[in-house]
Amino acid sequence: MNNITARGIAETIASLDRTVGELEGKAKILSLCAVEGDDVARKGLAEVLAKIERAKADRVVLENAGEAARERETNAGREADEADRTRCMDEARAHAGKLVEAAARADALVSAFKKALADLSHAESELRRVLSAAGARPSEGVVGQRNIEQLAIERMLFALKGLDRLRPDEPSVADRARRAWASLLRDDHADESRA
Repeated sequence: MNNITARGIAETIASLDRTVGELEGKAKILSLCAVEGDDVARKGLAEVLAKIERAKADRVVLENAGEAARERETNAGREADEADRTRCMDEARAHAGKLVEAAARADALVSAFKKALADLSHAESELRRVLSAAGARPSEGVVGQRNIEQLAIERMLFALKGLDRLRPDEPSVADRARRAWASLLRDDHADESRA
């Protein structure tokens, strides 16, 4: 079965209308001759008028077919649009699921980072408290001996802004802590690999 389009039918109707126009022009000429008594003209006029009537009947059929074809094309377009919409919505749902999973991982990282900051702050406070109790005062000018959690925050912000790739040799927070407290660390902490 040929899948005839509304456009193809409209083109056929236009061609048929041109043909009917030409036939109607012939009918006018033959009508005059037939009225004047020309028998050949009468016979020709009857044939032309019959062709015009068939063409007009064909046009009605074509108009109905054109309307049916437009409806079919509209429905096919709607079905295709619905299929596209369904596909897009399925894809959107998948992306939404991935987004929620990534958000949950981000929340876990934030919680872990906040816990690490609290642990850094507590460990630093306790270290300073026991050093003070021992009468040993740490040097104030050594990076990593004071506000180590601030170094961690700065390092995180640096990484989040993408600036860490510009300075790949920047010491980690753990490296700075190891250097700052090297005199107090046992061998197992001093030899840990860089984080």
